[in-house]
Amino acid sequence: AVNAAQIENLQLDRAAHPALLMICRPDFYSMLHTNTDAIQIYNRNSALKHMVSRVRRDPTCFGRYQHNRDLVALVNCFAAPDKDIPSGWETKMDQSGKQFFIDHVNRRTSFM
Repeated sequence: AVNAAQIENLQLDRAAHPALLMICRPDFYSMLHTNTDAIQIYNRNSALKHMVSRVRRDPTCFGRYQHNRDLVALVNCFAAPDKDIPSGWETKMDQSGKQFFIDHVNRRTSFM
């Protein structure tokens, strides 16, 4: 798992994706077990378990998995639709009507 120094470095890295910060939290598995939808998605998908474990061990591999629909679905279970998105971010809909996010600060898009 990610150690305390790595977590602190991630938190200081303005380019770190919010989903990466969440997955690497020390209490991530506790959070996961308190979210019924998320734990169902997680428990029925061994590939997803592998991705989460891998990202927690090595946060640099997050980019490889960030567009995986199962990881996106898991992370989005924790979304707080009543909260504002981060400063410098915008939300739009793609051609199929699926919401995505634009991080103007780091010039990237994401479905989570």
